[in-house]
Amino acid sequence: MNRISSLMLACIILLTNITGCGNIAKTKKLEGNNSWLEPNFPYSVGKSLSFAIKNKDIEDKYGLPQKTEQKGEYIYQLWDMKDESKIVAIFDKGYIFQFIWQYKGILSIQSFEDLIENESNYNDVLLIDPYAYFFSFEDISFSEHRVAGGKIIHIDYEKKKNDLIVKSIKNEDDSYDFYSLIEN
Repeated sequence: MNRISSLMLACIILLTNITGCGNIAKTKKLEGNNSWLEPNFPYSVGKSLSFAIKNKDIEDKYGLPQKTEQKGEYIYQLWDMKDESKIVAIFDKGYIFQFIWQYKGILSIQSFEDLIENESNYNDVLLIDPYAYFFSFEDISFSEHRVAGGKIIHIDYEKKKNDLIVKSIKNEDDSYDFYSLIEN
């Protein structure tokens, strides 16, 4: 039953992204069938889709990676972008897609300390993390931000008119410890 629920949620998410209906913040223009390849798509949502994403899909969108390396249980591919940011795609050893992330500098928990619950909005979050992906569908709105120290900042939002207001901010463990994984 849990698998069926995950697959149904994945279908809703995929349709939402393809149509563009789910992104109230309009921070990224999502078009076509590869919307789920957008960097910083929340892992907690995307893990239901990971079985459908292939390495070739990512290379078709971003070209051949500048670097491919295996560290421990994971393989990562890295692309240097024109704006000096980096895109990293993470796979397990069987090349099963895990997630894709874009970043320019390493964020920390302290990077988010100035956000005020029930006052700050998604624009304030974009000042901290310009590559943030805001997932919004019906009454659910949130974003995830990977930070140093093996943590993820999870921000829930409340929709007010055409705005997303920060409702709560939590830090959670990042099972990938993303930044230590990609350190040279």
